Amino acid sequence: MRIKEYSAAICAVVVVVAVAAGLYSYKLYTGRHISYDTPMGVMFEDVMAVANEFAQEMYPDEDMIDDWVFIPKNTSVRSGCSGDMLGDDNSFYCGSNEKIYGGESQLWSLYAQSGIVGVYFVVGHEYGHHFLSRVGSVASSRKIRSSFHNEQGADCYAGALIAYAHTRGYLSERPLSLAAQRTTMAVADPVSIQGYHGAYHERYDAYSHGATYGAIACER
Repeated sequence: MRIKEYSAAICAVVVVVAVAAGLYSYKLYTGRHISYDTPMGVMFEDVMAVANEFAQEMYPDEDMIDDWVFIPKNTSVRSGCSGDMLGDDNSFYCGSNEKIYGGESQLWSLYAQSGIVGVYFVVGHEYGHHFLSRVGSVASSRKIRSSFHNEQGADCYAGALIAYAHTRGYLSERPLSLAAQRTTMAVADPVSIQGYHGAYHERYDAYSHGATYGAIACER
């Protein structure tokens, strides 16, 4: 009896792990499947390739980001904007040199929360800053307040990118809402923080807006 119960418990754990793995399954841009052994630098570059493909379709007359910087764990780089040394616990876009910087520790942290969707969110958010600083204003949607904060607009673009990747088969066909909720919860800011990016509900609403209506709805 004990053996049967123990076996049943093991099977239940295996099923739960399998379901979780399926939710975050992901095919590399090259067609290969990832695992936890895949280097984050490979995932980051692959997501950047998808982001450039999406941007080329959305804004064919605008310059893509053809150069980016991956910050390996326990290292730092000098920002092209401020000149400060920045570590791998952060990711950002620098308008001066038009580069996206991806910090390995931050990316792995989000990956642990929500799989590859977390990496897509970071890349999409920073790419959003690139385009939202270039495109003109459009009429805002009724689904979100009429005046986007800069950070909400970038979150909206991240949602549009994730929806695109899902449609093209780069992400699992399973619902992405849980992964998106976990990601936006992980990156939510307390109201009092300097450089406020938004509370959970603000960031998730902005993400959902972009995922539903596309990048054009994210323009300020």
